[in-house]
Amino acid sequence: PTPAQFELAGNDSQGGVTAAGVRYLDLPPDLPGIIGGMAREATAAATGDYGRAVALQEFFRNGAFDYSETAPVDNGYDANGMTAIAQFLVAGSGYCIHFASAMAVMARTLGIPSRVAVGLLPGEKLADAAQGPHVYRVTTQDVHTWPELYFDGIGWTRFEPTPGRGFVPHYADEAT
Repeated sequence: PTPAQFELAGNDSQGGVTAAGVRYLDLPPDLPGIIGGMAREATAAATGDYGRAVALQEFFRNGAFDYSETAPVDNGYDANGMTAIAQFLVAGSGYCIHFASAMAVMARTLGIPSRVAVGLLPGEKLADAAQGPHVYRVTTQDVHTWPELYFDGIGWTRFEPTPGRGFVPHYADEAT
């Protein structure tokens, strides 16, 4: 999809989310306030759900957060639940699951349906085939997690908040 198509789609955060997206807006009642607060701050200048989605992605990629595979594991930082996301937002360092989870939950606080996907990056291209398939080497180093946000009329769409991992899709590139 193009940015123009996203501008027309959206979910109308003011209450028009389709039935397909409603279950992907659920949040626990004890959500730490920092999560919604940072989401609103990061997207204050954005308009529409698409603008807010790109702003959230750039919030993580703007240099204030670091990708690290050695995130601290003590005091619940590497646990599950909303407290771990809040701790990640304070620490500003983590691995792809921290970035994907934080963006997905922050999107939900803004009324944008979201989920987290787990898969693989493309890996290392080994050879160009003149005819036939290209050959890639994919290892456990290519395991990755990213958020997907739902836009009416478009569907589930991948974003890339993790700096230094994956690639930002053309439709989510702030320069576009």
